Amino acid sequence: MKLLEIYDKQLVEQEEGGFRAILTRYLNKWIFTVDHKLIGTMYITFSIFAGIIGTLLSLVIPMELSTGNMLEGDSQQYNVIVTAHGLIMIFFVVMYCSMPAMLGGFANWFLPIMVGAPDVAFPRLNNISLWLIVVSFGLLLTSSCVGIGAGTGWTVYPPLSMMEYHPGHAVDVGILSLHIAGASSLVGAINFLTTVFNMKIAGLSWPKVSLFVWSVVITAVLLVLSLPVLAGGLTMLITDRNFETTFFDPIGGGDPILYQHLFHPEVYILILPGFGIISIIISRYSNKGIFGVKGMISAMSAIGFLGFLVWAYHHMYTVGLDVDTRAYFTAATMIIAIPTGIKIFSWLATLWGGVIKITTPMLFVIGFLVLFTIGGLTGVVLANGGLDISLHDTYYVVAHFHYVLSMGAIFAIFAGYYYYYAIMNSNRILGIVRYNEQLGRIHFWTMFIGVNVTFFPMHFLGLAGMPRRIGDYPDAYIGWNLIASYGSLITAFGLLFFFVNIFTPYFKKKALISKKFQRGAMILMGLDFSRDWQIGFQDPATPIMEGIIDLHNYIFFYLIVVAVFIGWVMGRILWRFAYKWSYPTIGDIEIFKNFTAYNQIIHGTVIEIVWTLIPTVILYLIAIPSFTLLYAMDEIINPTVTIKIIGHQWYWSYEYGDNSSNLVEFDSYMVYERDLNEGQLRLLEVDNSMIVPVKTHIRLIITSGDVLHSWAVPSFGIKVDAVPGRLNQIGLYVKREGTFYGQCSELCGVDHGFMPIKVEAVKVQEYLGRLYK
Repeated sequence: MKLLEIYDKQLVEQEEGGFRAILTRYLNKWIFTVDHKLIGTMYITFSIFAGIIGTLLSLVIPMELSTGNMLEGDSQQYNVIVTAHGLIMIFFVVMYCSMPAMLGGFANWFLPIMVGAPDVAFPRLNNISLWLIVVSFGLLLTSSCVGIGAGTGWTVYPPLSMMEYHPGHAVDVGILSLHIAGASSLVGAINFLTTVFNMKIAGLSWPKVSLFVWSVVITAVLLVLSLPVLAGGLTMLITDRNFETTFFDPIGGGDPILYQHLFHPEVYILILPGFGIISIIISRYSNKGIFGVKGMISAMSAIGFLGFLVWAYHHMYTVGLDVDTRAYFTAATMIIAIPTGIKIFSWLATLWGGVIKITTPMLFVIGFLVLFTIGGLTGVVLANGGLDISLHDTYYVVAHFHYVLSMGAIFAIFAGYYYYYAIMNSNRILGIVRYNEQLGRIHFWTMFIGVNVTFFPMHFLGLAGMPRRIGDYPDAYIGWNLIASYGSLITAFGLLFFFVNIFTPYFKKKALISKKFQRGAMILMGLDFSRDWQIGFQDPATPIMEGIIDLHNYIFFYLIVVAVFIGWVMGRILWRFAYKWSYPTIGDIEIFKNFTAYNQIIHGTVIEIVWTLIPTVILYLIAIPSFTLLYAMDEIINPTVTIKIIGHQWYWSYEYGDNSSNLVEFDSYMVYERDLNEGQLRLLEVDNSMIVPVKTHIRLIITSGDVLHSWAVPSFGIKVDAVPGRLNQIGLYVKREGTFYGQCSELCGVDHGFMPIKVEAVKVQEYLGRLYK
């Protein structure tokens, strides 16, 4: 009786207090809350909001690439949109600097419960971590609107991000945003580590801890170790911009490549929490324990450890690293495929023999396995230092990155959200809230088809040599770009079903509540260039490019074998064990007999050794020709001709000759569309082409006069970054006559997409005659 009187008194006080009482209650419940569940809910809500903004920006990119006039030729605006999309999706939706969805949302909600703790170790720090992310996101959006905007690319590489090339405060605001996001993540990581190690109940041994908890612990350790390095790099950059230090300025003795080493201290944090979510859902809907739990824990630990050793993976092979360093990064990166393969095979072994129920979360898990496998196989290609010379900074990298992120991590987030939907959204007022299964399946299939139609053609664009981050492109690339644009619209259409699905249950429950209660509850919620439809490399003109194509075909044979095997196993599992897409009935005695037998198999030493050794042997077979090609690319054999290439915003300069007495130099600018003659190629023609003799050993010395550029000619198999203050050199031997085209592959400012390269290979006599005329 006393409790009821107190409750009635509180209701009267709230009614008499009016707006002030309601505001106080709202602030205490949501803004100042220290409840890990409410904070987790707000993290997920924030990640959905950030995802909407990032997705809307991503739709502008394919629309511009398909129409060419959506932004009316404003290349800086295009660069700002690309930068904002990358930073939002990577730092505020899935990746390591904040991870609101997986680390902030699911970990806050379920990690304390899984270790038997009443809450996280530092509840107030948990609240601070959340609101720091919100402030950081607001600053990031502001950086896109201040002045000319931050059009540096999401990596914010100097010198393009220096004050000379990006004046104003946009980049400074963006750097401040990343600093605050890093502080938020660091606080959250320390909080999770303290919670697990200090508040885990005594009876819960480490081998019995959930794989999701293991994934969060490993991720938190990586965050604690890597974020201070990132913060140091950003601090050095902002002092270079505003306080005249020269950490990254070669004029003062700095090195712009140092920033790339600091910005990428760890590249595998983004996907580890997703592994934990996938493991939980597979175990639940196959009605089996995870096969080889100790192997899974070891694999995640190995991925985290090796991830710290491969920070130069795929994006620094062209900056001028010596060949031994590139060989090390090639080997270390390919080794990561072994623990990753262990996880894939363990998940498949878990599914084998289970009684699988196909629900929306399980569909997203299956989609994750398929798409992450494709992304992992293309990662083996990019890990190879020899192949990556041709593929770096092309759309092949965009495709790989999105197969791992946009379809790997995001599909894991969707799977986890659908799986935990009823737990996270049900309460005493609404009761049990469930999503609509049919809408969930429509969401999966439209999104699965959409992302594949969007990103799979990008592999072909990358092989053909199309650089990324360009707002316009040669006409030969238009076919696959149109298909990718249609795919992005299909994906966006699929996301509409997701939003309808998550909000519809609220409206239904609200209607029921309004009938029961008078006071309803308020709810808050000849010429060598790419051809049309090309799906492979451009025709080779040098021995190196021939070696690259041969190596790619050699590696692709093994990748196809692995992909076919995994696809066959997954298809066999779904055909045999997904019983009528639902649980079997009591009468299906035979099914239950088989399930009982299979369910006893949760560990197998022999099979785990086999699927560890087989990938190791395959990688060894790949490594032998890989290193042979890598070291061959570094050789410069008695050069007869030396050509110095200097990149500028936005043209190339060429200097022929070893001394000033016979020096020939000229600039090469793009010929604009209005000045083209009939038969000339749009965005590829120049006023003065580079001339080289055939069957002659040539040394190319490449540097930059301002920001980072990249001199890339696909038919030569050459892609070398032009770095201010550095002289990168590479050998060239052209086997046949012809005209060869390329483009700058490094984001270098507003007109990045308008720096074509044209090389004419002619006989020696013609070369001498034309050059000195």
